[in-house]
Amino acid sequence: MNFPGAPSATKPGKGPLGALPALSRSARRALAWCALLAALTACALVWQAVALASALVTGGSLWALAGAVVVPAGLAWAAESVATRAAAGAKEELRAAVLDRALGLGPSWIVARGPASLAVLATKGLDALDAYFTRYLPALVTTAVVPVAVGGWILLTDPTSAVLIAVTLPLIPVFAILIGRFTSARVGAAASALERLSGRLAELVRALPVLTAFGRAAAQASAVREVGERYRRATMGTLRVAFLSALVLEVVASLSVALIAVGIGLRLVSGEMTLVTGLVVLILAPECYLPLRAAGAAHHASEDGVEAVRRVAEVPVPEAPGPASPPVEGVEVRDLRVRRRGRFAPDGVSFRVRPGEVHRLDAPSGAGKSTLFDVLLGFVRPDGGSVVVDRSAIAWVPQRPAFAGRTVADELELTTGRVDHDVLASVAAGHLVSRPIAELSTGERQRVAVARALTRVRSGATVLLLDEPTAHLDPGTAAEVMAAFRRAAA
Repeated sequence: MNFPGAPSATKPGKGPLGALPALSRSARRALAWCALLAALTACALVWQAVALASALVTGGSLWALAGAVVVPAGLAWAAESVATRAAAGAKEELRAAVLDRALGLGPSWIVARGPASLAVLATKGLDALDAYFTRYLPALVTTAVVPVAVGGWILLTDPTSAVLIAVTLPLIPVFAILIGRFTSARVGAAASALERLSGRLAELVRALPVLTAFGRAAAQASAVREVGERYRRATMGTLRVAFLSALVLEVVASLSVALIAVGIGLRLVSGEMTLVTGLVVLILAPECYLPLRAAGAAHHASEDGVEAVRRVAEVPVPEAPGPASPPVEGVEVRDLRVRRRGRFAPDGVSFRVRPGEVHRLDAPSGAGKSTLFDVLLGFVRPDGGSVVVDRSAIAWVPQRPAFAGRTVADELELTTGRVDHDVLASVAAGHLVSRPIAELSTGERQRVAVARALTRVRSGATVLLLDEPTAHLDPGTAAEVMAAFRRAAA
């Protein structure tokens, strides 16, 4: 049997994109398209400035001016369309990655990580990528392309203004980086507060009947209200910094353009520059600063998405299974040891179960019976010993079964491919076939889980693992279920 090794998380990428390009093919495709559209936009901006200056000074063609206005608008629409499609594709890919990794790591890891926080990450957390793709990513690519292209044109036309732009332009990313470092910790704190709030709500809903019975519901509601207030304060603090940083970037860009305008005005008065050239440079100069201002302002809108991507990258990747081993019969465990909470549980367990045999694990609570099942299923790597079992032929009944179908019939069709009425009748569950899963009692859910496992046995599974399968059943029903197990073993 091949166990997953020590899982490793995706290495967080460096730079403003983080680990997103490594995790999402849609993101890489969007980067290429945004770069192409940004280059075309730079050419269109130069065309627009020349057409407008010519129309104002020398009476140039109005048709050329109209085309120069329409083309950038079309390119902006194309960039937004590409970004929207990329956002949808990236969210689908990242959600699939979270689910695949979590399911590969198994129930033990999911419980330790927190199901509520994983659910928030895969839903609301990744929804923040909409703003990342539609605002930040186009602005970031445009920042890398448009100022260089437009600045090159200005350098050929008016070197003096190009030098002023080259000197003042770096001020915007410097301020943006300083503010971004200041807000990154705030965004992380807000995301952690949201995960804590979601986890608290999930636990409260699960334990609400017990809390109500003992009169503790009001105290828990107060705790949830306190966590929610911390999340509100963290979010509002981030928004305040975002608004102030946008004002700083606008002031820096406006002062830089004003400095260039003063220089152009003085040279026009002295006759060192023609009016057409001055207008072209004056129209194009703000376009060098605009992408950096847009990227700096959109950075705050993207931080929630970047934080979600970072948390997806932190989910460990299960080790790929090694080459398939020859099929084995039964189960063989030798000197199995798994470290749990500073001690080994199980510690040195050995047994062998041949086809047709039933082996009962009888040990006190905390001895590692559920951990042993996790090892057999491949969810936990043992610290010592060996296990021989064909994992592809395992049917499993956990302590707390989970279901994905709406009704019992839907669940069996989804997980086993068919509804076996004989199996349902053998575990006293034949009358439940049309019942919604949500309306079943604990004992009825247990019987459906048993029927699901026995159906898999009939379909070819050769190892049946049962974790307290009759814990919620009355003695008569438990006897019927045990008889069904004996028949399956035979």
